[in-house]
Amino acid sequence: MAGMLEGKTALITGAGRGIGRAAALLFSAEGARVAVADQMAEGAAETVALINKAGGQALAITADVTKPGEVASMVSAAVSAFGRLDCAFNNAGIAGYQVGGAGKKTAEWPEEAFDRMIAVNLKGVWLCMRAELE
Repeated sequence: MAGMLEGKTALITGAGRGIGRAAALLFSAEGARVAVADQMAEGAAETVALINKAGGQALAITADVTKPGEVASMVSAAVSAFGRLDCAFNNAGIAGYQVGGAGKKTAEWPEEAFDRMIAVNLKGVWLCMRAELE
């Protein structure tokens, strides 16, 4: 199935490491131009370097998916660079240990930790989809 995304443009959030990075590399191997988005600029740049080294085409974008303005700018940057947006993998997400919930039961979590997780894992996906569908 190599080349299944030939000529397409994909935007992948949380692509600076882990599943997002693996997805970005796979999308590129399938022929897509990839907008690599992550809150951490260094991780996004590393993923782009890996894609470029393998002969793909990618763009690093730094954005926080919980901020509507940054999400809009992220989508705009992808479209400006590649002329279109065909698909997206809204992968950015965080786990309990990243918001201070490691080793704690749900009832022990501070409300701020829960709010941050929901902001990234739920609202962030919605904000991305809303901007991408426009």
